[in-house]
Parts: sequence; structure tokens; C-alpha cells
Amino acid sequence: MLTGKDGRTRVRLLLGITEAGLSLSMTMPEKEDEKIAFDDIGDIAVIVETLRD
Repeated sequence: MLTGKDGRTRVRLLLGITEAGLSLSMTMPEKEDEKIAFDDIGDIAVIVETLRD
């Protein structure tokens, strides 16, 4: 989950990290739908789901 400096919050799947920023997906199967530069990120949080049998 990340919030941009524009105040917009979104939940995305992180596909990769480069010097330019983050590659994000909002679709399944995953494909790069969005790129965001590090300078455009206000806040970021990692959401993890753990499944147990």
C-alpha cells in the first residue's frame, strides 16, 4: 500500500524496484500497470498475508 505525495492511496502488487522507482501491478495475472518514482512516494506500507493449513 502506498500513498503518493498527491495524497492518493493505492494498494498494488510490487513487481520490481529499480533506480527509477517501483514497478506496480493492479491486475491478476500481474503485469506492469504503473511506475512510481521514489520522489513521488509519501508513505509506504507492506501488507503480508500468511496462510496456515
